[in-house]
Formats: sequence, structure tokens, C-alpha cells
Amino acid sequence: ASPEKEAFDLYPNPASNKVEIVGNTAIKIIDMQGRVVMSHNIDGRKCIDISSLATGLYVVQDENGNVKKLFKH
Repeated sequence: ASPEKEAFDLYPNPASNKVEIVGNTAIKIIDMQGRVVMSHNIDGRKCIDISSLATGLYVVQDENGNVKKLFKH
């Protein structure tokens, strides 16, 4: 049996320029229209530049279906 996959962590939240994601997974950042605006493979920890994203609410989803909301300000 494989171990349970851990959900990822992200901070700071809300964020303005960069967000750090901690976990071992692939994530997608999805806007409120359902468009995938970014996708990244996270291998332990990764700092992602979100300064190009418009202000608002996003959903961050990993490959296991775990979801977190991200506020960009």
C-alpha cells in the first residue's frame, strides 16, 4: 500500500508578488472562469512568481484533488 498523499501548503495568503508552495505534487492555479493560468511541479518547495496575475481569487489544485483558495492582491 502506498502512503497517503499529503496536501500541499501555500503562503503567504493573500499574496501579491510571490507565493511559496510546499509539497510533492503538481499544482494548477485556476482563475474564477475555470482557466488554468499556471501549472507547476512542486518537488518539496517552490517559489512561484504570481505578479503577472490579475488581482482576485484563484483556486490552487493539486494532482490528488486537494484544493486551496489563493487571494492575489
